Amino acid sequence: MRTLFLVFLAVVSGGWAAQADTARKYPPYPEVWGYELPYLREGNRRSQITPFKTESGDINFTYIERKTCSSQDCSDFELYAAGLSFFAGQSRSLSVGEYNEFTQENYNKRIDRTPWLTITFSDGSTIRQDGGCGGSYYCPYPRHLVQRNQQGQIVARKTLLYLLSTPREIKLNPERGYGPNEAVTERVAPMYVYLIPLKDDTFLVYESKGNVILRLDKNLGSRFPLVNKKVFLIDTDIIDRVKDKAKKESSGDIALQYRRVNDLVYESVRTMIKE
Repeated sequence: MRTLFLVFLAVVSGGWAAQADTARKYPPYPEVWGYELPYLREGNRRSQITPFKTESGDINFTYIERKTCSSQDCSDFELYAAGLSFFAGQSRSLSVGEYNEFTQENYNKRIDRTPWLTITFSDGSTIRQDGGCGGSYYCPYPRHLVQRNQQGQIVARKTLLYLLSTPREIKLNPERGYGPNEAVTERVAPMYVYLIPLKDDTFLVYESKGNVILRLDKNLGSRFPLVNKKVFLIDTDIIDRVKDKAKKESSGDIALQYRRVNDLVYESVRTMIKE
């Protein structure tokens, strides 16, 4: 397990990416199953994680976020950037110039962000992200990962969640019929992930604006120690039951329904932590 907290440290001299990208090394992959990246503004989810292919078989990630704002609308801000090689474990802070230079030089090595990618494993089973809702309205916990066997039958549905260090308030759009001050509070954030297949029946998931990169196997298992502590794969059936329960309890008040959904999901996560 590799967990990065607070700040990235420069652990290699020169370019971290250049040293990790010289010759084929992976697979076999080492026992690295995830990272919790430093996240200076967790509530705004602005980390902008971007993955890149390498000749070594590793996956390089860059990430940039708004660090400090000197104006109320954050039109004037400082940038913080970093680079990470997932399996090599090399990481370092990047200046804005270094970040821009790397992304330009490696533009053709970027891994496409495909949220609905289907990954097919060596035994013919598959993993795909499903669900979602469009439009400019709040939609609690809309996506999940679907595992199917060789015959195409669903054997598991899991919703990825991340336990926030600080609850975040999300204002509801008045144009959708909510009051001007209507809001919901999330203590557990849904993860809207992209999938990266690996060559050993495992795969990576990450959010472009999140702070977790997680490796999973074909059965949606992981050896990342933060699973069931800060990162959760909860049965989507539980989420569905929570939504039904909240709808019945809210008597048509949609804002109340959404708030109740978030409370019940948080209670479910707390139960998983205690177990």
